[in-house]
Amino acid sequence: MSKIFFDHLIEIEEIKIYIDGIVEDHDEKEDLWNLIDEFINYNMISSILTALDEESHSEFVTMFLDKPYDLEITKYLDSRLAVPLSTLAKDIEKKMLYELSEILEADLKPKNAKSKSRKKRLKL
Repeated sequence: MSKIFFDHLIEIEEIKIYIDGIVEDHDEKEDLWNLIDEFINYNMISSILTALDEESHSEFVTMFLDKPYDLEITKYLDSRLAVPLSTLAKDIEKKMLYELSEILEADLKPKNAKSKSRKKRLKL
């Protein structure tokens, strides 16, 4: 997982506790964390672009591609978004926990029917 400017806004401790309580296999946990990272990144960028006025999209994308770890992006966005970036992050956290619980609980049920891959179920 590479560092991205919004990482400090996402509290993953609750997600970690949830995963540790359900998933035992190390490789499965690693795969799951990779999916979670993709889910968070995709949903954060999508939420930002949805909330950001179209005139600022190009500037934001350029800043993000040049220095995805730069915390100045947070300041830039907070000055242009109607909703604080931290609020968008909290919404993503809630969505992640909900979808993760749905997926993992479905995985614990008997495998009578074909199940979708986790990646598809995380709506990436």
